[in-house]
Amino acid sequence: MKAPRVSVADIRAFEERNQFSVHDFARRAAERYPGVVGAGYRLATEADGVRPGLALDLLVAGRDDIQQASRLDAPAGRPVVTSRFGTVKLLARTDRLARPIRGGAAVGTAPYGTTGTFSCRAHRGAGGKREYFLLSCAHVLDPNRSMADTVVVQPSVPFDATYAGNEVADLVAVHPISFGGTTNYVDAAIAAVRPGMVRSGVMGAGSVKSWRRTSDVYIGMNVLRSGINSPVINRGVVTRLSTSVQVNFGGNLAWFADLIVTTDIAFGGDSGRARHSVRAGAS
Repeated sequence: MKAPRVSVADIRAFEERNQFSVHDFARRAAERYPGVVGAGYRLATEADGVRPGLALDLLVAGRDDIQQASRLDAPAGRPVVTSRFGTVKLLARTDRLARPIRGGAAVGTAPYGTTGTFSCRAHRGAGGKREYFLLSCAHVLDPNRSMADTVVVQPSVPFDATYAGNEVADLVAVHPISFGGTTNYVDAAIAAVRPGMVRSGVMGAGSVKSWRRTSDVYIGMNVLRSGINSPVINRGVVTRLSTSVQVNFGGNLAWFADLIVTTDIAFGGDSGRARHSVRAGAS
């Protein structure tokens, strides 16, 4: 039997109809069982020991946490399954590229020595008055959460190392990450591009034609990522929707909600890298 197509819009309608929040469920579960790192929705199969279909998926750090988490009651008439998810933490890698760079390039900040990925080039204005920006994660472009004299470099350099000649952009705006009890929905920052340093497009994937509405994303959707941290395009599928996860930023914990989870197609230094949807069967 073909699995049903379940989108973010379907899940939002389900939660509104049942006055239920998977994010609140995840937070309560983590408080009760320390091994829980998040929760979301996925399609369960007979192998999960529950009725096949949409289920709440409790994400746990290790195998020993599964039995404890499985004691939680099923809310809103949906079965609860558990998945070993590990912990969500930061990765790092650097490589140098010729100028101008494109989305997918490994970038960092000076003098702070962080490493991540340039997602894509963004702009505002029109015609000759356009301003261009480099888009990435806040924890990549503003690691000390102050925006003070932060320069984006490619490649990244160690803390306080010489970075002359590697500057590609200057940090101008950050959506800060909240640690502790406040929920995060985005981890993003932009830097004003220096002349001739950044071009449009994404390495290995061409131009970004449009942004897909979150509500249109569905379980089983084909996605890809490409860039410097892999010699080829990596393909995967969406496995979970409307997921809440606790992320470990070097010992500082932050909760994120409304996440889309894919199969593992990430490598070291992928913070900031875009995921692209593709047509099923497209090459």
